[in-house]
Amino acid sequence: MSEPSALAGGEGYGGAFDEMTQWDILHGIMDRLRERWPEERYYSDYAPQNFERPAFLVEVGKVAQEEAGGYDTRFTMEGKITIFLPVDPYHHSHVPSLCDREAEVMSLFGRGYFPAGRRNPHVDRITADHGYDYAEVILSISFNERWEPEEEEYPLLQSVSVRIRDKGPGERIATAPPGPRDDGQGQGPG
Repeated sequence: MSEPSALAGGEGYGGAFDEMTQWDILHGIMDRLRERWPEERYYSDYAPQNFERPAFLVEVGKVAQEEAGGYDTRFTMEGKITIFLPVDPYHHSHVPSLCDREAEVMSLFGRGYFPAGRRNPHVDRITADHGYDYAEVILSISFNERWEPEEEEYPLLQSVSVRIRDKGPGERIATAPPGPRDDGQGQGPG
């Protein structure tokens, strides 16, 4: 993620709110990890070829936006933390060590909230998996944004034309003011 990308902006809604970006979430995750492992290497979005281990790769994606009622919008997204520990000559990490680190990362975000930008998004769900040389922890993150609508201006109503049909012995058609009365024959009042 080379540049900050806005999740939502007030402009598209005709109002403004205190927006949070994917960039804020990514840095919030990295900051939380750095509190616990300040000596590790951190990569965002991709790990370069022949990167140094131990390291963390942090990515944010799968963003969804839903109406949350009123002037609230609910955002959900996925934060992915990939854990890389040292490997042996066969490119295998010690699996129990990967599992331990995976559990530590899960407990670090298991508190429910973490600081990101000026906000504290909620961690709704945490899942994890590991392979022979890495472990992944997936965070399901959500937060609401409240926006204030701008007043929309519509042109004033200039005139109203209403036709009423009466199904009786004779058909009668009437038009309400301000237009002229019509007797149904295309002629005005006699």
